Amino acid sequence: PIAIGKATKTVPYLMGASKTYKFELEWGIATTTDDLEGQVVATSKSIPSKVEISNSLKCFIGRINQIPPNFSAIKINGVRSYQMARNGKKPNLKSRLVDVYKLSLNQTNPERNRACFEIQCGKGVYVRSIARDLGIKLGTFAHIVSLRRTVYGPFSERMAIPLDKIESLGHKAASAIDLYPVSAVLDDIPALALTEKQALFIQNGRAISSNEFVCQLTAQDIATGSIVQVLKGEKIIALARYIDGFIKPFRVLNL
Repeated sequence: PIAIGKATKTVPYLMGASKTYKFELEWGIATTTDDLEGQVVATSKSIPSKVEISNSLKCFIGRINQIPPNFSAIKINGVRSYQMARNGKKPNLKSRLVDVYKLSLNQTNPERNRACFEIQCGKGVYVRSIARDLGIKLGTFAHIVSLRRTVYGPFSERMAIPLDKIESLGHKAASAIDLYPVSAVLDDIPALALTEKQALFIQNGRAISSNEFVCQLTAQDIATGSIVQVLKGEKIIALARYIDGFIKPFRVLNL
């Protein structure tokens, strides 16, 4: 997803969104980068069967420990891991907990020692590490040969704008492109409609009492610290938190 203008203020609410990828891996080969870009560092003639692959997937679903690839953007003492790896040094990367919601085998290609998968995962998951560890789990090696992200939060590749359409616009305004509204990012955040006077308070950064809004929200929605999107008519004007009986804006959007 690409945010334009003031809509960039909503980007933090996408950072933790789940993602879906389709990927293909090749068995029997390990590379320095865990994908096609790297040099081959190990090989194996052991190629797992479709049944073996399917049975192993449950070990990679749920909250799992994962060590990122050496060629990743993670910083170690201020230095990117991939920079260390390119200089011949082995980064000391620690395992981290990540969430994998779904992992399925779509098809196998025994003639080419390849298999295709689909994964839905949370923030911080490296699909290259999934491929690497899947190979190790099955007594062989593996690396990614193709990777495509198909979903990011509320956005899917079906919603994408073709690059040639953007190029054809030249210097025309961004409004010439069919953009999605900011509400597409914030749809899962409860909405709170305000009067003109209340909206003005919020736009000026002032908190307002939540008493008159309780009827619009459930008890769970207004738990202390809950985030709500504040609306003026159909327009989102701010994101706010419910704290100590008040709706307090923390990001005024004025989109």
